[in-house]
Amino acid sequence: MAQIWSPYGWDFHHELAIAGNLYVFDPKSLHQIMVKDQHIFEETDSMIRGTRVSFGEGILSSVGEQHRKQRKMLNPVFSVAHLRHMVPLFFGLQGVLESKVQNGPQEVDMLLWMTRTALELVGQAGLGHSFDSLVDDTIPPYIQSIKAFGITMHRMALPAQYVLPWASQIGSPKFRRFIVNMLPWKDLHTGRDIIDMMYSTAVHIYNTKKAALESGDEAVSQQISQGKDIISILMKDNDNASSADRLSEVEILGQEKPKLPHRPT
Repeated sequence: MAQIWSPYGWDFHHELAIAGNLYVFDPKSLHQIMVKDQHIFEETDSMIRGTRVSFGEGILSSVGEQHRKQRKMLNPVFSVAHLRHMVPLFFGLQGVLESKVQNGPQEVDMLLWMTRTALELVGQAGLGHSFDSLVDDTIPPYIQSIKAFGITMHRMALPAQYVLPWASQIGSPKFRRFIVNMLPWKDLHTGRDIIDMMYSTAVHIYNTKKAALESGDEAVSQQISQGKDIISILMKDNDNASSADRLSEVEILGQEKPKLPHRPT
């Protein structure tokens, strides 16, 4: 502590405007913050609100009791017993990629095809939904738009950090949408359209899975993942949970949206 506050020690402290930051790189301190006492050291308000605006009421944007309840529901979903069922999906996509390489040009854009394959793996294993057939060189419009999400959000990072925490509390969602539509800011409108697309896609996937679960095991087995993807398992477990632990539809949609393919890595 003496080193932190010493004017001759490391330059730990950085400030921008009225906000102060403390940069920590000691492994023991990081373990305390990130693992042991992560319930105490929450993300910044701008981070939580930005994630909530982008992805909804999921585990990435929840704190306190809501976060604990969501973790309790999600932890069993990521057990080895469930994850091992994803291996056949991986091998299935491997076969599609192999046939493309064998029958296609001798020169292959590895970054492009690995990106498309990774995004499709996330779609099938995480959501039980196919976004890209990988059978031709045409990238689906959804994937093209969603890949721009990270770039757009990066360009808006600074205003989001300092404006979003208080702007997200002004008026109703309808009023805030009106303001967003009125502002002459291209990146903001691009981000709005991508978030709308992710939401409508998440709702479509949720409704499809809900209808399949209500129709019985045969309908579930007809899905691309045969009901063994992360969201299908979560929805089954959630239906069997007690009323105190059960997640709302909004919270389940909040788990879906971060798993939608939106990163080109």
